[in-house]
Amino acid sequence: MTLRWKDGVFIPNPKSGSLEQLAANAKADEAFMRLLAKFTHQGRNVSDKSTARNYAPTEFARDGTDLNKTHYADAMRRLFNADKIRVESYGRWKYGRIVQC
Repeated sequence: MTLRWKDGVFIPNPKSGSLEQLAANAKADEAFMRLLAKFTHQGRNVSDKSTARNYAPTEFARDGTDLNKTHYADAMRRLFNADKIRVESYGRWKYGRIVQC
């Protein structure tokens, strides 16, 4: 069993493929989609490029959730693979922003 430190206590890390891991992935995916909808509604574009100032996982982790950038990056990958999000061009220089499908 692998443990990690969180909020002053050790908690078990779920094993890959376990029900706990599947539930954690679903929570991260749902949080990503909820924050993407919130940012889109606010007119705040987010990018899939890790070098961008508006990289979605970084911006979402700053929004005060209990998930970190890595959780959101993994969720973004899963959501792209499931065709639930896509990149859309916008602006004069054809920047890319993430949108829901």
